[in-house]
Amino acid sequence: METNKLSSYKQIVKSTSIFGGSQLINIVIGVIRNKVIAVLLGASGVGLIGIYQSIIDMVRSISGLGLEMTGVKEIASANAADNKQRLAYIVNLVRRLVEITAVAAGMICLFLCYPISIWTFGDASHTVYIACLSLVVALSALLQGQLIVLQGLRQISKMAKVLVLGNFLSLVLTLPFFFLWGINGILPVLIVGTAIYYLLSLKYYIPIQNSLENLPARPAFSEVIRKGKSMFRLGAYLVAATIVNTLTMFLIRIFITNRVGVEAAGLFQSVWAITNVYLMLVLKSMGTDFYPRLCEVSKQRVASARLINQQTYVALLVATPIILGMLLFGFMALTLLYSSKFLAAESLLQWQILGTFLKVASWPMAFILLAKDKGKHYILSEVLFFLVYYGFNYWLFPSFGLNAAGIAYLIAYLVYFAVIFGFARGLIRFNWSKQVWIESIICGIFVVLAFLLVRNVQGWMFYLLGISLFLASCIYSIYEFNKIIPFKQLRDRIFGNRE
Repeated sequence: METNKLSSYKQIVKSTSIFGGSQLINIVIGVIRNKVIAVLLGASGVGLIGIYQSIIDMVRSISGLGLEMTGVKEIASANAADNKQRLAYIVNLVRRLVEITAVAAGMICLFLCYPISIWTFGDASHTVYIACLSLVVALSALLQGQLIVLQGLRQISKMAKVLVLGNFLSLVLTLPFFFLWGINGILPVLIVGTAIYYLLSLKYYIPIQNSLENLPARPAFSEVIRKGKSMFRLGAYLVAATIVNTLTMFLIRIFITNRVGVEAAGLFQSVWAITNVYLMLVLKSMGTDFYPRLCEVSKQRVASARLINQQTYVALLVATPIILGMLLFGFMALTLLYSSKFLAAESLLQWQILGTFLKVASWPMAFILLAKDKGKHYILSEVLFFLVYYGFNYWLFPSFGLNAAGIAYLIAYLVYFAVIFGFARGLIRFNWSKQVWIESIICGIFVVLAFLLVRNVQGWMFYLLGISLFLASCIYSIYEFNKIIPFKQLRDRIFGNRE
């Protein structure tokens, strides 16, 4: 295998391992935090924290105008040009944009605290608390600005340190607030926890800023708006896609609740969390480094196609055993993460996991739309996905009940995959390499066999065949990984063998 190709695969695996490892640590810390909070505050406290966090995320996402993605793109592109003066200018411009949106986010939360309290809680009792959340919203936006720079420069290990250390320190330093003040400690915890993350990000951001020689003066507000128009244009499409996503999921939950009941909506939520939240940890770990790398070569058709193929290859190798594990032993996940009452969602989970395989396959191609500023293509693909998803939910529900949500998810991703593949082909004449086609077929066979097995075989035979199939997928992934990154090289690097 060529040296540069091997180096690219190593970079993909390295960044995935670093950020993925940090995500796993954060999950463990999160479980500990949630357990302690549940014991100290009860269900009402946990629910209130969730509502406050939703308000923070919603306001920050809308006011941020997609800078989380567009800022990374601009910094990565400037970094690829190897022009330090240009890079310094872009970093300063993005930083200024972030400051403006942070102030805007805080003001929105402050001025709308009364109506938000009415819409959310049905009365004005939380108006003052939501007004205080404006500080958390502004700090969160500034924190995201530091992370944008780190990701754009592909400082993945520093990003991971910020997230892990921030999570750990916020756990240790803020839990005493709950012991002292109970449910009244929620607001101080949110403020202090966000401040900890922000200060940690400064520790890694300031040296980067100082390393940029001849850093231009801070651009004026008028120049920031003029230069930031293209970024805001793409960002507007990202915000619109987020709104469409949120609205569709709200409508589906309302539809299920009205047709079956709140309990069914809870079953749907548990499946959505397992198939999207936990699998997204894998995809996000990969995308953290993949997106800026793709932005760096987005003007080079061949290089872009090669990088997408390499990322797809690794994504399928990593995700297929995980998908098989979720598919074959989803009943265990439902019981462990929730309770035995959620086993009624097992069939829904199985259908939806089939869709996640197509999600993994289409995910690397979708990034080319953002890397090449194709906001209209991006919003079209997202809207089409959710229209198909909601439409088939509505159409299939009378015949399949709650399982209609899983079947609709699979159909929507079939359509989405075809659309994204077509867009990528039109933009950069993209096609999967022979290697990726073969791997996708083999991994697809594993997934289909697991689906048929879990729905048609029971008892000891299921466990025998299921475990065998899962181990076979793991062995296949390990074998393929050894071909792109020989374990001998990995062993020699670890143990210092310099033969």
